[in-house]
Amino acid sequence: MAKVFLTTTFSPSMMGRKAKVLMVHEVKEEEFWRSLSGVKNVEGNEFIPAIGHENTADIVRKRMPKEMREQKLFNRVNIEVEHGDWIFAIIPQVRFNSTREFTDEEVKKAEFRFFIIL
Repeated sequence: MAKVFLTTTFSPSMMGRKAKVLMVHEVKEEEFWRSLSGVKNVEGNEFIPAIGHENTADIVRKRMPKEMREQKLFNRVNIEVEHGDWIFAIIPQVRFNSTREFTDEEVKKAEFRFFIIL
């Protein structure tokens, strides 16, 4: 079946080496969690949390519906999607002049955008 990734970023490099066409849908937060819950619970689908910073994973967990919070979200993995896979990207809207890990306070204050990529 499909891999279902939950992440806080998206990059074209996640598409792998085979040519693909991805559809990107920006959705409201409620639709994001409802859709993720439905897709990750389809028998045979593999849910893969892929949030690479612990503080961001903790903030995302607090935004999740209570019934979904049991899953560990901090997980540094390389994402490479294949045909039929899903990416659920909850992206904090924080920008800096240099690349660095966000502080807890920065993540807590951040606005988030929600994308479903398939």
